[in-house]
Amino acid sequence: VTPPSPPRAQPRTEPAPRVANPVEPLPGETPGTGTHIANVRIEGVQFEFPWYLENLVEQVYRRWSPPPAGTPLQAEVAFTILRDGTVRDIRLIVSSRNFTFDLDAQGAIEAAAQARAFGPLPGGFQGDALPIAFYFRPRPVR
Repeated sequence: VTPPSPPRAQPRTEPAPRVANPVEPLPGETPGTGTHIANVRIEGVQFEFPWYLENLVEQVYRRWSPPPAGTPLQAEVAFTILRDGTVRDIRLIVSSRNFTFDLDAQGAIEAAAQARAFGPLPGGFQGDALPIAFYFRPRPVR
């Protein structure tokens, strides 16, 4: 007679973070309510803290080594900032088709995340998480 096996522990799952209420675009308006310096896109979330986005852009650029100006590469990296400033779900969503460029773009977000450089979300923001899409483009030649 074999003894009964011990009960299996149920895997723990975290609830999805609560995001602020989505914003309905006005007629004729393109969805997306947060664009800053043509680098940051916030889909469907009302976020009225430009100083936070300015810091986000600055912190990413401090950690990114862009290729020479005029290089025709672009990439888009998405990630989520939680209420306490923790970053999760960093992922490349539009590839430049240049492995090094894409890796450097993701690395800049990861480095800022590890340094907790973005800081906690502003107290007036209603959600528990802020979804961000960050565009990486070398500056144009002037």
